[in-house]
Amino acid sequence: MSASTELRRRFRAIPRDIRDQHQDFAIRVWRGISWLERAESTADDDLEGRFLAL
Repeated sequence: MSASTELRRRFRAIPRDIRDQHQDFAIRVWRGISWLERAESTADDDLEGRFLAL
């Protein structure tokens, strides 16, 4: 299991009402997870792309 998949699973496990109370933070976490997914899905030979996404 990739790190981004595990993080997304744990983030979704947080009750929605708690996430909604801290919506600005939740949006930043969600975007960070999506950037991590992008870095993990980038081809191994594209080191610059992976670095930028991380």
